[in-house]
Amino acid sequence: MRKFSFGAAAGALVLTGLTFGALDASAAGGITIDAAGLRQAVVHVDQFNLATRHGTETLYRQIRYAAERVCSVDGGRESLRVKAQVRDCERAAIARAVEQVDVPSLYALHQVRMERSARG
Repeated sequence: MRKFSFGAAAGALVLTGLTFGALDASAAGGITIDAAGLRQAVVHVDQFNLATRHGTETLYRQIRYAAERVCSVDGGRESLRVKAQVRDCERAAIARAVEQVDVPSLYALHQVRMERSARG
């Protein structure tokens, strides 16, 4: 079992993101706020078989979903600037998580996904 020290217990990593809205709507979804005011979500890495493509893709989906949750905006309509900040937050959170896991197949999948999103 791998250990990740992103403020998490063994076999898990914590994704952090900026707080754009209130915690109330997020609390039920497993989002917490740390002492610095950043939202956090835990992804349990040890439940995925990263030696398989399926396990790697499933973990990446979980990381992406957690990043969307920690970076989301609670409430009304978002300006283009806020949407860009949310997108940047998600990308940064995913990149940090991929780096923490430090598995070549996850790096490769992340690179492919980033290239696709850059194209269009």
